[in-house]
Amino acid sequence: MKLIPWKLTIPSRGRPNVQHTLNALPEWIRRRTFLFVRSDEFGAYYVATKGTGAHLIRIPDSCTNLGTTRQFILDQCGTGKIIMSDDDLRFFRRTRENKFTGMGPDDWTALVSGIASSLDTHGLVGIPGRFLANNLPRVGVVNTRIACFFGINVDMARRVGARYGDILVQVDHDFNLQLLTRGVPNYVITEYTHDQTFDSPGGCQNYRTAASLAEASQQLAARFPGLVTTFVKKSKSTFKTMKGERLEVRIAWKKAFKHDHNHHP
Repeated sequence: MKLIPWKLTIPSRGRPNVQHTLNALPEWIRRRTFLFVRSDEFGAYYVATKGTGAHLIRIPDSCTNLGTTRQFILDQCGTGKIIMSDDDLRFFRRTRENKFTGMGPDDWTALVSGIASSLDTHGLVGIPGRFLANNLPRVGVVNTRIACFFGINVDMARRVGARYGDILVQVDHDFNLQLLTRGVPNYVITEYTHDQTFDSPGGCQNYRTAASLAEASQQLAARFPGLVTTFVKKSKSTFKTMKGERLEVRIAWKKAFKHDHNHHP
């Protein structure tokens, strides 16, 4: 397969006609966007996204979940920088403290430029989820949670051997912790935020359950002792597969970067 230069990439499964992220992007970014889809869904995605400017790439059958798909994307992207996004996001920009509004084309230009420039010195650069944004300072913060929408400095990640794929859920937390504990910092741009459109069909709903979350939480705690602890939480999740109690994680993000950088989980 041809190596992919710096682009925006979206793994997508079971949602050819429900593309919230793609629909939120301005046309000039859609033309630089690649959707990674299963072979048996390629035709449906081709019909649904025709005319958007986005490109489609088939993933192999070995990509059975988000982690293995993210790693496939990294393996194909050559060197430099890449942006990864979930397919079910809405986006907002901050207007003042704790106030956000929808993003326009100029906001997207500023955001993508900010991610690209910050990736010169950080391994991961993202924006916070809406549920976290109100508690974060203006402009940006270093060495914290990043998930769902972020840029990766591919060369930095490869240099320290960070990889996706051997954990079923919590995959972005695992990748982020690999980078931080190996001395690669991250940065979150807090002038923008994303929100997920929960319970859309497809995606990770066929395997993201309370049981798989518990297993992944325990794996993270064992892999990063002293940095990840587990606790039982009464679920308020709108995921149908995540009702009731679930095992979650607390992560000492800043401590992770100050961790012994010779320690490779």
